[in-house]
Amino acid sequence: MAHIIFIYGPIAVGKLTVAEILAKDLGYTLTHNHAVNDLVTDVFDKKSKEYDRIVEKMRFAFLEAVAGTDARVVTTHCYAHDYVNKTTGMSDPEYVVELIRRFKEAGAEVSVIHLKAETETLIGRVDGESRKRFRKLVDVETMKELSLKRDWQTSAPIEGQLVIDTTKQSADEVVEIIKEHFKL
Repeated sequence: MAHIIFIYGPIAVGKLTVAEILAKDLGYTLTHNHAVNDLVTDVFDKKSKEYDRIVEKMRFAFLEAVAGTDARVVTTHCYAHDYVNKTTGMSDPEYVVELIRRFKEAGAEVSVIHLKAETETLIGRVDGESRKRFRKLVDVETMKELSLKRDWQTSAPIEGQLVIDTTKQSADEVVEIIKEHFKL
């Protein structure tokens, strides 16, 4: 049976940093939302309908395939509770719930973690050096604008998920909380 550790949360909360440490500690494979995003943006503009459709289909197809194996995977998703994909009409909470449902239907064990942090902390982290590796948002002004529009605090309605505020915790501390909570 596959085990998928699904980490979601807002821009600059530390999803990939935590996922990298966790995957290394556990000997799991790491995949993350930018692996698909970057592939698709090589061909399609991020604001295009094609981008939205392809990214969603690729994520569902890839992660469902993983769920049907004996893989051990840590994966991430950038999340805003009030975001709705204009092309597909699916909200982020609906997307996360559907993805988790598909994982479980395929037979995977799933550990879900929502990382969040205070808005000022997210803004302060957005221009960090590690974010530049994957064409992530690094513009502080854009992050400030987004933070006025987005609900990054409300969790998706997932039973049994772990919610961690990373405002005052290091990535290593967050990893230890995850491992202890899920007995990994």
